[in-house]
Amino acid sequence: MRTVTIILTEAPYGTDRPYNALRLAAALQEGQAPARVRVFLMCDAVGVGLRGQSAPNEDLNLGWRLEGLIARGAEVAVCGLCAETRGLAGAAWIEGVRMGSMPELACWVAESDSVLTF
Repeated sequence: MRTVTIILTEAPYGTDRPYNALRLAAALQEGQAPARVRVFLMCDAVGVGLRGQSAPNEDLNLGWRLEGLIARGAEVAVCGLCAETRGLAGAAWIEGVRMGSMPELACWVAESDSVLTF
């Protein structure tokens, strides 16, 4: 099984990049040749992993999309330093989202068949 690591850096709801990244991640999980998907949230994208997001409808809710990816086996990590510098180290994260680190991301990148950045 191929492994794809997706690195998100854009703030949630500021652009379409996080939304499209999560749509692509779902398509990779559900495709004819399903891939193992890993999502690393860093910079302003750490907000994508927060609980209690509100959006005009479920389809646009990034939290809901992230929960679906996790339910289908995706690994999701938040850059601990990025979260800490934004005052979010003790935040309420979506179930299945955990603190990660740059060494962990480096390992994911080295192990991956493809790495995409949004």
